[in-house]
Amino acid sequence: METAERLQSQLLELRQSFDRGFSDPVSAGAPERENLLAIRLGPDPYALRLSEVAALGADRTITPLPSDRPELLGIAGLRGAIVAVYDLARLLGKASSETPRWLALAQGSLTAFAFSGFEGQLQLPLDAVARAQDPGQRGLFEVVRDAGVSRPLIHLPALILALDERPIRTGKVG
Repeated sequence: METAERLQSQLLELRQSFDRGFSDPVSAGAPERENLLAIRLGPDPYALRLSEVAALGADRTITPLPSDRPELLGIAGLRGAIVAVYDLARLLGKASSETPRWLALAQGSLTAFAFSGFEGQLQLPLDAVARAQDPGQRGLFEVVRDAGVSRPLIHLPALILALDERPIRTGKVG
């Protein structure tokens, strides 16, 4: 039960931090900062822009759907809506060895992205974000550097756009 209480505490802290981001006054002289979520896909560190995430959930039941898309895990309930859930690691062309535990609901969409690890929220100066050396991979145009850790910054709108280009076919596959 200790794990569930720790998870609830972590989610409450994240929710309060997220809400404060909209209520705290902006200082005129303060340098602009980038609000990010530090996540993991397997052992690899990544980041998501907080502004591109509408909700974060953990340990949701995902109902599988037959599909020709191996990255489509199924559907889940999140924030009172039924959303399509995609394996973020598979979408990025990575082997998916762990069962994703976390879901990030994309802002303005009924699409959620599943990933294995959540590390917390980062607030970094804008100059910590740099162009990726190889921006060819969909959704990975930038890199974030923090405390010696380099994290590819996943652009959720680009992933959704790529998904919209391929219609989902459900039913019998194969």
